[in-house]
Amino acid sequence: MRQKPNSKGMHSNGRKAGGGTFTKVLHTILDHPDYLALSTSARAFLWDMTRQLKPYGENNGNIAASEGVMKKFGYSRFQCCRLRKELETYKWIEVTRYPRAKRDPLLYRFTWLPTGDWKGAPNLDAGAHEQKVKKLT
Repeated sequence: MRQKPNSKGMHSNGRKAGGGTFTKVLHTILDHPDYLALSTSARAFLWDMTRQLKPYGENNGNIAASEGVMKKFGYSRFQCCRLRKELETYKWIEVTRYPRAKRDPLLYRFTWLPTGDWKGAPNLDAGAHEQKVKKLT
C-alpha cells in the first residue's frame, strides 16, 4: 500500500514524495544462463523496455517495443525487430496482444513477472493472463 506524503511532501520513512522511479534487477536474472546467452544489445533493449513498467508491474502485458517507443533510446526499426526476436527466443518476453489493425503495436509481457490485471483498453488476447511465469532458479 502506498504511503501518503505529509504537508512538507515527505513520506514517513524520510523520503521525498514524487522521487524518481527505478527498475528492480534481481541477481538471479543477471546470473541466469538464458540472460548470459543474450547479446549485450539485447540486454540493454530488455532494460530499456522495463522503463515502461509501472511501479508495481500492474501494466505487465501492456509493454510496447515498437520503433516509435524505443526510438528515444536510440534504436532503429531493424534493431527493434532483431532484438525483440532474440528476447522472444530466450523467453524473456512473450506476446500478449497481436495487432488487430494496421497501426496497432505488438504488446509484450516480461516473463519473470506475472501478467498485470488492469481494466480498460487495450484488451489482451485470450490466454494472455494464463501465461506462466519464468522460473529463475
